[in-house]
Amino acid sequence: MVTTPKGALHALCIVIYCAVPGIAATLEISTGSQSTDALHLSGARARRQLIVTETHDTIHDVTSITTWRVEPSSLAIVEQGGMVIPQSNGTGTIIATVPNHKDITVPLVIDQFGNDPPLDFVSQIVPIFTKHGCNGGGCHGKSGGQNGFRLSLLGFEPHEDYEHLVKESRGRRLSLVAPSTSLLLLKAAASVPHGGGKLIEPDSPSHQMLSQWISEGARPSGPNPPQVSHIDVFPKERTMHAGHSQQLRVLAHYADGHIEDVTRLAQYETNAPDLADVDALGMVKAHEHKDGQSQCGTAGVMIRFQSHVAVFRGTLPLDTPIEHMPPRDTFVQNVIDDHVYTHLTKLRLPPSAICDDATFLRRVTLDIAGRLPTPNETIDFLNDDTNTKRGALVDRLLDSDDYTNYFALKWSAILRNKRTNDELHRNGTYAFHEWIRHSLAENKPYCDFVYDILTATGDVSTTPPVIWYRQVSDINQQAEDASQLFMGVRLQCARCHHHPFEKWGTDDYFQL
Repeated sequence: MVTTPKGALHALCIVIYCAVPGIAATLEISTGSQSTDALHLSGARARRQLIVTETHDTIHDVTSITTWRVEPSSLAIVEQGGMVIPQSNGTGTIIATVPNHKDITVPLVIDQFGNDPPLDFVSQIVPIFTKHGCNGGGCHGKSGGQNGFRLSLLGFEPHEDYEHLVKESRGRRLSLVAPSTSLLLLKAAASVPHGGGKLIEPDSPSHQMLSQWISEGARPSGPNPPQVSHIDVFPKERTMHAGHSQQLRVLAHYADGHIEDVTRLAQYETNAPDLADVDALGMVKAHEHKDGQSQCGTAGVMIRFQSHVAVFRGTLPLDTPIEHMPPRDTFVQNVIDDHVYTHLTKLRLPPSAICDDATFLRRVTLDIAGRLPTPNETIDFLNDDTNTKRGALVDRLLDSDDYTNYFALKWSAILRNKRTNDELHRNGTYAFHEWIRHSLAENKPYCDFVYDILTATGDVSTTPPVIWYRQVSDINQQAEDASQLFMGVRLQCARCHHHPFEKWGTDDYFQL
């Protein structure tokens, strides 16, 4: 536990200049501490992931090649990956050594060593099951459990987990007298046959915490267990190159103001395994080139701890310099173009050449009006020599009946406005379609369009959007359709359990 007061996070950073002649580079070590004076850890279970970066044109993580020592050595140890582990109370210094650089020092203060409170089941034990996959959908977290032992999916019902773990099967899973012989630990370490294989090493921090919790009496959490308000990942984004790595640090912020390093307890998952991998300790590594070909793109790493989610983005640019990047003022025509241009610049990826007039006319007419341009439209557009003709074409198509008819058809399909042979329902179907078409024609704001549908009541003759409720009559389907169609969020999973890949839970589902 970090004992700094509640407030904005001010990461303690120590910066030095590189000692290699002819190279202007700096080293920086980030501790994530709120204190600007020293890294302050409280208790034997406190941890902190240090991250060392080198800045020379670009920022490059060098944590993996850093060696550490602590003075005095009895105060703490720093593992090879940069994790600080307290050993006693006192003050001292952490010294980081990076090849070809001067050493960096960080003041260290440790107190309350040996005075840690008992382990909390909800906030400290359940995340271990989640980290190692014990409560995943393919193991004990599925609806029927596995081999007679059931846990809630991803630990989102911890009070039920406690009942299953401690009280079921006559309490045979835990041995309070001899914690090391507990079936829970023997199975996890594969000391006895376990269908899931070895999940936890016998001397690992997870094994030690489980053993200590059992030795403390396997206590349940109190009525108000510590609640995580949010998690932060550092860094949030980095530009990486083939073969390079980036260590992540994850801090959990609790409602009472204290902060804990949960880098080793968080879960990591990348959305682009062809670009980069991430291991269980939060080390992201960009892949080497395949067959000599440079790869580029953005790899997102989702970090989950309990019900909270954070994201790291690693951008892998092309190794070749940009030679034909168009000037920003010629490329950027709107706010979306600005974001696209910025991202392409980071990737060192020049955009495709501007298409010719004939191609532009065909593409835009298909996209907006759902048809090919007429011969007369083609002749007029190609003979137009003005610089504003492309923007004028877009405006002209948006003002046309073709646009309203085409997009009314699209929205009718999205809103399940189905035509039936029932005479009673047929009139409503046409009325709703006409209402959608009229809303597009008058350029009704999106928020008003959605509001008019969701709040529709009365007769179809006066309020055509009420037809949506005819097709989506179940209240659960209404919530799921509204979230997915209008907000771009799929909530179906949260109907039965907390969403496994999002921050949405059953409370969010039924509140909606």
